Amino acid sequence: MINMKNRSSVVYIVFALVSIIAIIPIANAAPLLAANFSANVTSGTTPLSVGFTDLTTGTPMNWSWYFGDEPYTQTWVQVNAGAGWTADSYMGIARLPNGHIVLTGGYNSTGTTIAGTNDTWQSTDNGAHWTLMNPSSGWLPRWNHGMVALSDGTLVLMGGANGTISTTTNYYNDTWQSTDEGAHWTRVNASSGWETREAFPSVAMPDDSIILTGGASTEATYDDTWRSTDKGATWTEVNAGGSWERRWRHTSNVLPDGSIVIIGGLHITQMNDTWRSTNNGATWTQVSATAGWPARGRHNTVAMPDGNIVLMGGDNGTNQFNDMWLSKDKGATWSLLHASSGWSARYGSRSTLTSNGTVLIMGGRPNDYKDVWSFNPIGSPTQSPSHVYSAAGNYSVALLVHSATDTNSTLKVEYINVTTPGAPVANFTGFPLSGIHPLTVTFTDTSTGVPTSWAWTFGDGNTTNATMHNPIHTYYTAGNFTVSLNATNAVGSNIVTKTQYINVTNATDKIGVYNNGVWYLDHNGNGTWDGAGIDKYYNFGGPGNVSVVGDWNGDGKTEIGVTNGVYWYLDDNGNGVWDGTGTGNDKYGYFGISGYTPVVGDWNGDGKTEIGVTNGVYWYLDDNGNGVWDGTGTGNDKYGYFGITGYTPVVGNWSGDVSRTRIGVTNGVYWYLDDNGNGVWDGTGTGNDTYGYFGISGYTPVVGDWNGDGKTEIGVTNSVDWFLDSNGNGTWDGPTVDKHGYFGITGWTPVVGKW
Repeated sequence: MINMKNRSSVVYIVFALVSIIAIIPIANAAPLLAANFSANVTSGTTPLSVGFTDLTTGTPMNWSWYFGDEPYTQTWVQVNAGAGWTADSYMGIARLPNGHIVLTGGYNSTGTTIAGTNDTWQSTDNGAHWTLMNPSSGWLPRWNHGMVALSDGTLVLMGGANGTISTTTNYYNDTWQSTDEGAHWTRVNASSGWETREAFPSVAMPDDSIILTGGASTEATYDDTWRSTDKGATWTEVNAGGSWERRWRHTSNVLPDGSIVIIGGLHITQMNDTWRSTNNGATWTQVSATAGWPARGRHNTVAMPDGNIVLMGGDNGTNQFNDMWLSKDKGATWSLLHASSGWSARYGSRSTLTSNGTVLIMGGRPNDYKDVWSFNPIGSPTQSPSHVYSAAGNYSVALLVHSATDTNSTLKVEYINVTTPGAPVANFTGFPLSGIHPLTVTFTDTSTGVPTSWAWTFGDGNTTNATMHNPIHTYYTAGNFTVSLNATNAVGSNIVTKTQYINVTNATDKIGVYNNGVWYLDHNGNGTWDGAGIDKYYNFGGPGNVSVVGDWNGDGKTEIGVTNGVYWYLDDNGNGVWDGTGTGNDKYGYFGISGYTPVVGDWNGDGKTEIGVTNGVYWYLDDNGNGVWDGTGTGNDKYGYFGITGYTPVVGNWSGDVSRTRIGVTNGVYWYLDDNGNGVWDGTGTGNDTYGYFGISGYTPVVGDWNGDGKTEIGVTNSVDWFLDSNGNGTWDGPTVDKHGYFGITGWTPVVGKW
């Protein structure tokens, strides 16, 4: 007994103690867990070995991995044959964040008057042992009530029923809380707003709100949905009913994505439908009208960290079940895991997921069971495991972690993608992808599936190297080329096409001079003779020969040649030396008329240069490229009448719209060009021919693709000074617009080509 005169001292001491307690930090509080992980690979072909790394923050001491290919066919193990709790069925059950499991109330079949109980039990070792926390918890005895555990460890208990063994007479709608694992309870709502009821499921959402669905009393069976956002103190009806058929004895679960699933139950008949809500029960969608398992109520379902749902036991009013079913798609479809799970067929049992990832089922009727069974489907308990995927598929991976104070999980949906080695998936790369012709491209096969043969289409009609693994291909003409690869192995084949994958542009023509068999060619294109080490010097031909240049072999480069207008000697292999005729050597032709001027061009569009002669008016062109005049007609040669007597013949691709060479004449100032290629002067205008005024009287006319646009432009030179119509408008616009070069020797013959 405290003496009143010492009251002030007592108050002071109490105040001091409170002050001291208030400033002492809580040093032992462990940080909350946030499960996370990574994988060294997330895709590949079978068998795919994946190394997982735990990235959880906090201090986990247990890890439960679900790799997405667990069979869920493991054997059930009994962990307790007789748990000792008073009730045997219809209890409230919840797992706390620290992993402890709490059971409340339930149906006691051994009583004589009142069947319900109001005791609270706890297990700290996943159901193996149980401790009585409170023999009479304060709330009235009951069974078929709801109970959830919130993230802060608060237990919320609600509703239920009680009465005699033979008759249920009392239904409840009160709500109670415990903050010390069921040791003490406080009523937070005497009448929660929803009608009194039993046999309804309640779930805790990720935001710690509580969702209650359906249930029954003497008066009715319900199809409404209620929500509390303040730990059960107040409740709001979020759906008055009408979505799913009214029912009781059903189950509901919260999936990792925060959606709620309602499964089965009883109204007039047993049900096996499934419903889902993605907005806290406000609206519902039927995901399965007939789930596949026999219709039932009073069963158990558990939502797994990997998003799967397992269903166990229950009854249909006549028969009890001990089967086990699995849904991998949120209740839409189900597969049978166990026709008989090992424990006795039962209804009214209770089930939960433990903090180490196992499933527990306990108690039930009709034979007053008080046993506890465990099912362990996890893929690995290792902190950072490796796992081999042996079958193709997209696998969702989950990690459940547990510490002394907290449990947390994370799910990565379709995180691992595994394919079966089979027919190849064709793919390739090329380098370079663009450049001037001739452009040599190296193609590299990057197909998956280990192809053993390859069929390439390069887009230019050339099939050289088309069956090689990694071919090298040369493009000799300008254009945008579509490339395809058909990759094949023993299983099958696959084609990939890359549209306009290779872009080849025209090279600009370069200048040079010739005299009596000696050639000086501006190889680097700078318009200046830089010596034979940089530019090109050849001895090919002799006195009295006329120089001709063309792409005799179709390699995209210009080769040299000489003729007297009848006999032609062409450097077909491009080495600058006459090697005689034959495979890999040079070309000889007999084509012309003595006194006529030799001309060369690609008369037929085959990518090679052919020969011809003209007197500036009459043109004889070796269209079939055999070096002999065969007369005109299909498959023979070409004859043209175009020009002015005394004018110089010129040839080129004036329009750039086709690969064939066209004719023209000039006196070095006036130019008449057969732009439409019909061999007749049609005058200027759309679709007709081209007239130009460009040059210097007495200069030699020259033509070439000066700007790389694929068209031939005009120019003149005295074999030293070169004036080239670079912009192609037929007028000299000065050296800042057109081209001026200083290259050559006075009196020598000018030549033009892609050296």
